[in-house]
Amino acid sequence: MIKHGYSPVLTFRRYRLFIFIQAMVLAWIFSGCAGPRPVPGEKDISRKAGKLLEKLSRQEASPDRFKGYGRYSLDSPDGRFSGRMAWAVKQPDMFRAEILDVSGRPYTTLASDGKWLYIHLKAENKFYKKPGTQATFSRVIGVPVTVRDIVVFLSGRVPVHAYQAAQVQAGGATGVRKGPVLFLRGKWNRPVEEIHFDGDTLSPVRVVMYSRTGAFAYQVDISGRLQPEPTAYTFFQTLLFQDSEHHGIKIIADRLWPDVELPPSIFTLKKR
Repeated sequence: MIKHGYSPVLTFRRYRLFIFIQAMVLAWIFSGCAGPRPVPGEKDISRKAGKLLEKLSRQEASPDRFKGYGRYSLDSPDGRFSGRMAWAVKQPDMFRAEILDVSGRPYTTLASDGKWLYIHLKAENKFYKKPGTQATFSRVIGVPVTVRDIVVFLSGRVPVHAYQAAQVQAGGATGVRKGPVLFLRGKWNRPVEEIHFDGDTLSPVRVVMYSRTGAFAYQVDISGRLQPEPTAYTFFQTLLFQDSEHHGIKIIADRLWPDVELPPSIFTLKKR
């Protein structure tokens, strides 16, 4: 006989609700014992990573505009090429490069006016123009480096891409002077960038970039410093850009001229 006001179904539902609340409370207690969790929107940066990021944020100032002249060697699936090249830069995304072959004849012209990327392959008489926001030089050098990044590297600094977490590990790729490696990661623990430092000077010697999907994009090996007199600016002397198969381009700066006048017209190409 069922008592007045008593419902087995209602009692069972209350019992399930009580069990659910108990489980949620226990989960909250044990998750708290497991340590703090990252707060959405806040960056998770270890103490060592914070020091290296601060060092990078204090990278030496670079000129707003400059010209350079040096040598290059290109290693591609089609063979190896070398010669001279000249470049002009206006921060943050205006760029011009004249690439000559080994005999000194014009081989390729690259330009970016901040909105468009222009490529003129003179040997093949081909002209390309595409939006410059995320455009890369993969068609020319086989490495998907963006205009903004190559401008930063040529300016003597390391680009730091947007990240959500930063950690440091020992044992970088710096020979007998292995230093720390700064790992930058995005959401869902996606790799963004690695920066390898020299063990003695804590100067950056290698940068590894990853794509938006977390796949390896390219790496840059850095060596030497060049300071054009009488300025206080310091530039990287040698930059080696490589893909996963070690194809890419090495740029060696021989001379640099900071704070020179650069007409805007040089950063635009027209098809002839």
